[in-house]
Amino acid sequence: MMRRRVAAIFAVGLSLAIAVDAASAQRKGWRSYQHPALGFSLSYPANVFVAQQSDRMTDGQLFVSRDGKARLIVGAFANHDRMSLKKYRSYVRRKTYANAVFDYEPVRKYWFVLSGTREDETFYQRVAFVCGGRTINS
Repeated sequence: MMRRRVAAIFAVGLSLAIAVDAASAQRKGWRSYQHPALGFSLSYPANVFVAQQSDRMTDGQLFVSRDGKARLIVGAFANHDRMSLKKYRSYVRRKTYANAVFDYEPVRKYWFVLSGTREDETFYQRVAFVCGGRTINS
């Protein structure tokens, strides 16, 4: 139930606010998306991103910019291994962003951000531990 109340965003080169009035958002070119199984929802600029179908991605949703240069990935999954925030941050840094140059890395009690560049790619990832750390939103 708590999962439905919480959404976090991972954006490559872009951070989006999810607390947008749906009617107002649609008038401004934004579209609402609700994940059918996980229950999280968000609004995104439909004039920039298109939802992509993926059989591999069951715990989130991929959106790709119309020009193909940006990706927005949102998701939530169970923290079955009960990783701590610090340990998971280290894992993501090592596995996802090897050889990256970080320029923004705040860490708070329940969330962290990793932002920087790797080769010609700019990234921004925000991760939140919710439901007492049982769920990871990214």
